[in-house]
Amino acid sequence: GLEDRTKIMLMHSPLYAKEKDVFEQLKKIEGEIEDLAGKQTTLESKVLSELVTRICCKLDGVDTMGSATLRAQRKELLRRAERLDSATSHDD
Repeated sequence: GLEDRTKIMLMHSPLYAKEKDVFEQLKKIEGEIEDLAGKQTTLESKVLSELVTRICCKLDGVDTMGSATLRAQRKELLRRAERLDSATSHDD
């Protein structure tokens, strides 16, 4: 129905084409955050902190090209990564 057609239209819009690569970068980093969250309890806090720092550096290196949507997504991923680190920082 209409939902599928809407999705197809979005994927072929010039805006989506412009932001596609950045969106895919952010999705890849989001996967890394999810993987790290799954391993959070098995890692030493120093190791976890280092991995979170690396993810944050990757996110800082993503150019959102002025897109408010991509900037908001990157900001949310930064918060999620930082929460992983702050959850273990209190255990020390």
